[in-house]
Amino acid sequence: MTHPAYLSAAGSRARSRLTSMLQSRPMLRAGLVTMARSCGKKACKCAKGEKHVSLYLSLKVGRSRKMVYVPPALEEKVRTWAGDYREAAALWEKMLEEYLERFLKEKMTQQGSAPSRRRRSAPDARPV
Repeated sequence: MTHPAYLSAAGSRARSRLTSMLQSRPMLRAGLVTMARSCGKKACKCAKGEKHVSLYLSLKVGRSRKMVYVPPALEEKVRTWAGDYREAAALWEKMLEEYLERFLKEKMTQQGSAPSRRRRSAPDARPV
C-alpha cells in the first residue's frame, strides 16, 4: 500500500477533518430517540392525551441496547456529540473506500505483471 498522503484531494480533506475532529471533539455513538409518555397523574395533561416528550440516547452496551434519559439542559450538547460521531463515521467510510480502491488497483497491477500462483484443481476434484 502507498502512503496515506497519496489519497485523492477529497480523501485527504476527509482524513484531515477526521483527525481534527478526533483531537478536539467529544462524540457519542448513539441514536437519539424522542419518546412520549404518560406520568400516571389523573389531573395531568397527559391523562387527556397530551403526553410528556423527552429525549433518550439509545446505546449498545455489550449485546443489549440501553435507553438513557437526556435532561433538557443537555439535549443540545448530546445532539451535537451524536451528530459529530455520524460525521466522523462518514469521513472514515470515505477514507476506507479510497484505500480499498487503491488496494484493488495495486492487486490488478501485480496480477498483470506476476504469474498466477493459484493451483488448479483436477477436473473431477470436489471443493472442500
